[in-house]
Parts: sequence; C-alpha cells; structure tokens
Amino acid sequence: DRLQTVRSILEALGGRVCETPDGLVIDGVAHLRGGEVSSFGDHRIAMSAAVASVVCDAPVVIDRAEAAAKSYPDFWRDMASIGMTLAWEEE
Repeated sequence: DRLQTVRSILEALGGRVCETPDGLVIDGVAHLRGGEVSSFGDHRIAMSAAVASVVCDAPVVIDRAEAAAKSYPDFWRDMASIGMTLAWEEE
C-alpha cells in the first residue's frame, strides 16, 4: 500500500500526515528530524526518502536503499555529486 508506506516514512522522519481513502494530507514542517526508514524494496520509496533527507536535521538511514537501482542505477552517485553525504554499511 503505497499511501501507507509514504505516510509511515514521513511520520518516521517527523512529518505530520493524515491518510485519507484516496490520498494524503501533509501538514508542512520547517524541518524533518531524520531517522531510520525502510524502502520496502521499492525504488520510488528509496529515492523519496533520500530527497526528504535534504531537509532533515539528522541523517536518514534507508534500509534496502539499493532498490533505487531498478529505475535509476546512478541515483546514489548523482546524489553524491550534488553534495549529499552517503554512508554504506557493509554486511
């Protein structure tokens, strides 16, 4: 459920979101706090969380971030090229 997924990610980062039957009502906040989120293995969700991290006060850890490669193989390289700090945990 994409609406529920987006809501859970935004709330985990400090956003205020209300899910409706066919959408989301998002109350703007000056900054998100950051934190840990899951991409649920979805490339769109991984990239959305990365973009949201730009306005976070603390780092965002995205579980299964490699999912972005499905539609944008160079996403993480391109984000690093514009100044996003990336960190990888080796398993």
